Amino acid sequence: MKKQITLLIALLFMAAGAWAQTTRTVCASGCDFTTIQEAINAATTGDIIKVHTGTYSESVNENKGVDLNAGSSPGCVTVDDLTLIGTSTLTIEIDGLTACTEYDQWTVTNTVTLGGATLTLVATNTFTTGSVITILDKLSTGVITSTFAGGPSYYDGTNYWLISYTGGGGNDVTLTVGTPPTKILCPSNITRSTPTSGCARAVSYTVTFAGSPTPDITYVFTGATVDNGSGTGSGETFNKGITDVEVTATNVHGTVTCSFSITIVDDVPPMIVYSQGPPIEACPPNVTVNTLVGQCGNYAGWTAPTASDNCPGVSLTSSHFPIGSANPTFFPVGVTLVTYTATDASGNITTCTFTVTVVDNQLPALTGIPYTDPAYYDDCYIDATTPPLGVPAFNATNALFGYTDNCGIATATLTSTVVTGNDCAWTVTYTYSAIDVNSNALTGQSYTHSGGDKTTPTWTVEPVNLTVECDGFGNVTDLNTWLAAPTGGDACGVATVTHNYTALSDLCGATGSATVTFTLTDECGNFITKDATFTIGDTQPPA
Repeated sequence: MKKQITLLIALLFMAAGAWAQTTRTVCASGCDFTTIQEAINAATTGDIIKVHTGTYSESVNENKGVDLNAGSSPGCVTVDDLTLIGTSTLTIEIDGLTACTEYDQWTVTNTVTLGGATLTLVATNTFTTGSVITILDKLSTGVITSTFAGGPSYYDGTNYWLISYTGGGGNDVTLTVGTPPTKILCPSNITRSTPTSGCARAVSYTVTFAGSPTPDITYVFTGATVDNGSGTGSGETFNKGITDVEVTATNVHGTVTCSFSITIVDDVPPMIVYSQGPPIEACPPNVTVNTLVGQCGNYAGWTAPTASDNCPGVSLTSSHFPIGSANPTFFPVGVTLVTYTATDASGNITTCTFTVTVVDNQLPALTGIPYTDPAYYDDCYIDATTPPLGVPAFNATNALFGYTDNCGIATATLTSTVVTGNDCAWTVTYTYSAIDVNSNALTGQSYTHSGGDKTTPTWTVEPVNLTVECDGFGNVTDLNTWLAAPTGGDACGVATVTHNYTALSDLCGATGSATVTFTLTDECGNFITKDATFTIGDTQPPA
């Protein structure tokens, strides 16, 4: 019930306000008033005063806040002076483009003060853009004082009107039919690449608008490029990255914006520049060095290249580093690929390569005690190199004993075998090359085995004791035969038998004996001895 009472009271107040608004007419005769000022003086705020077409020789001072209408639908009203205030309203009916018959017009002989009054346009048609009407014609010189409220643009629901206070003769209020700005052509997002010699590029595009009056065009760049100015900005230089572009068209009737982005992509790879003479886009040339003494590798020197790019922020890295740098690379024997990599801020990569070759030119060396065979081999000359009778075969491990190399010993290769001497004393010399892991050969190296015949000869027929019957003549024949009987031999050559026989104990033919030492000696002086006794016995009785 309370809400219903409140609504009823509100409706009563609204009705009272509507009933309080009074329409008062002014004309030469037959109206409420014959002068405009009388009607204003009698009115209250919000009243409507309809002034019929005619000339009113009076100064109109609207100070009540009423709505002045040229009430002949349409009509033309002429006054001496016209003064409005901020609560005043001037209503103009527009049915066409002809004054007095198709639209209302006020003509003021002397001064005009608009005072920020409200202008209300009541248009019944749609008019062609550029059409002009004069709603207030000031006949005297001098400018119109102040303006209507609301700015220079008026929209009647169908038409946009541009209000000018210097139209007509230069000090009239004119209305020109216009249009707010509209986009005719607004490009899509644009992507361009950077040039090879810079990190920004000029980009042209086309943005067109329509509007009356002709819109003012401005642009604003934000993002990678920051700028603003008059015009569309086409042809300006844009930095790498994304720039948001806003092109705005503005006239008195409104504003419209064309928005798009311009992306400048850096797809230009960086350059690796080598400079030893005129700079060229390349890596350093290949490098070859020998090993350091006593080491299986070496450092290498070269002039490091540099990197350049069309945009700031390029970096250069290397897989290896030259001598003289903070952390030089020690290169092993062989070929190593060195890679330089240039990377720019956009991730574009360029690489270049060259090789560093380290050559092992150092021969193996005898730095310790060489191999020596302590054995003395008891063999004949002919058997010296015939294992297992003679010396051991060539042995690479023995041959390399005492040898070292900067990169390591690989093997030893026999080049010759030479036997010198004779059965009694001979030497086997193995001549070889010591070869390292990189095939460097130290030639003319050797080690020896020594030997000779140290074996005593052997009896073929050993000396034996012999007793013979006395023949009365000293048994010479038996003795000589016995002395010559022992024989012997030797594995390496001839053995000779000698003895120390001098005489029997009885040279008169009587019985007796002789103990003889037989010596069997080979060519190398090896010998054996054996004693035997020759005895002459007498077992026969005398005759």
